Amino acid sequence: MRVTQIIKYGILGAAASAALLTASSAAAAAPATPQVRITMTDGVAAPHVGDRVTYTVTLTDRDRAALVAQIRMAVPPGLTDISIVGGNIVGRELTWAAPVAPGGTASAKFTGTVAGPSTRLATTACAYVGDGTRPIACASDLDSVALPAAGHGRVIAITSAIAGLILLGAGGFLLRRRRRIASMVTLPAARTATPDGPEASEASAAPDASDARENEHAPV
Repeated sequence: MRVTQIIKYGILGAAASAALLTASSAAAAAPATPQVRITMTDGVAAPHVGDRVTYTVTLTDRDRAALVAQIRMAVPPGLTDISIVGGNIVGRELTWAAPVAPGGTASAKFTGTVAGPSTRLATTACAYVGDGTRPIACASDLDSVALPAAGHGRVIAITSAIAGLILLGAGGFLLRRRRRIASMVTLPAARTATPDGPEASEASAAPDASDARENEHAPV
């Protein structure tokens, strides 16, 4: 009986040891997840439609071993005219190779134009290693697009109308002033020509009839 118990416990102990050894081997065979940190920002919180914004993704290796990673992200809706630095763009997906030294960092950048009509820009960037099926770290960025005020167009229209009225009034004032100045200018009167012919000489030389009658009655 005692011998049977010893054999039984011995078998159980061997099985437990084998199970622990197998678990330890599996844990040693499975690669450890790299210790990394990833951040992303475009430096603004409320961009306007038409603004150019630049996103910067930074991957930091916190391990003692070098890391060869890949950064992936999708272009957020409402962002157009994309330009990428040191990476590839396929459709709306951006990718960068990101080798990082122990304790070092790697960066990825791209720039786009805020086009609307979406009222926000939201995107997420993730880092991948190995076969690239599962991300090891991700970061997101969310912006609210600043839209023009509802009465902005009306204000512009009113301002334009006021400016037009001012210009019209100034033009009318100048026209009235020119007319007033023109009316104050007096042209010299035309001279009446004096007859100079022989008839004028005879008329001036002929004596007055009244003078002749006076001379007839005058005493000698």
